[in-house]
Amino acid sequence: MALTPAQFEKVVSIVIEAFSEDDLYQLVFFRMGTDMYKEWVSHDKPYKTRVFDLITKLEQLGITIDLVQALIGARPKRDDLQAELSAIRDSLTSPGAAAPSQAENIRAGITEVNNHLGDNAVHSAVTQLAGVLRKLADTIRLLRAYKTLHDCLHNIQSLLRGLATAARNLTDHDAKSDLIFAIAELRTVRSSIVAAIDELPNEPLYQGFEREWLVRLDDAIGQAQAASTNSDQLAGRESVHSLKSILRQEPPRIDPASAKRSKFCSLTI
Repeated sequence: MALTPAQFEKVVSIVIEAFSEDDLYQLVFFRMGTDMYKEWVSHDKPYKTRVFDLITKLEQLGITIDLVQALIGARPKRDDLQAELSAIRDSLTSPGAAAPSQAENIRAGITEVNNHLGDNAVHSAVTQLAGVLRKLADTIRLLRAYKTLHDCLHNIQSLLRGLATAARNLTDHDAKSDLIFAIAELRTVRSSIVAAIDELPNEPLYQGFEREWLVRLDDAIGQAQAASTNSDQLAGRESVHSLKSILRQEPPRIDPASAKRSKFCSLTI
């Protein structure tokens, strides 16, 4: 869903009041993985206008919620902003009937075009739109990769409880077997993550950014393996805490909910 005029004005005012230009640039760069000056706005305007232009562009792309979520994460101690931005975020994520209908229309349209590629007029139109279609295909590939990464984060969440319980009870044979199983599952998830990252553009803002937290996942798996091999409860605790950190902090672009404290992050050992 789109921002209402009042919400749009509120987001603009919050950004201007709570973030300097450097703050905003870094927020967009690190939390959304994009250089806003290369993608969406120009330098040659007043800061207020640049903020307005930025949010206008995000609205057109349908990704304003990514910025709102990033703003929430960047100012955790501002209770006033937390309340206002959370309300805006919730309104943007409320289900609507238009999206499924539009998606179905697009799907039907693509099928219809494919069925008539033999027609000269249709073939000519598709040829003229080749650049647009290639860009669409690239976007779909990108979305598919991020959907896989999103699912992998949820799989890690589902494995964390069992791993945490097993790490607390390494002297128990069944618990150690559970830990070995969790490690194997984490390695399977890791393979899916690597495959998804390989689908992303080979650029620092895409593959480079995602591989940074993949290294942290590898460390967590290594710690879990050490716990299993050596019956080392300390290594087990370190593995659990490392996984919690990933789910709590990385990467909000993929799974905004993971930036918040979840029930998995509240586990203790």
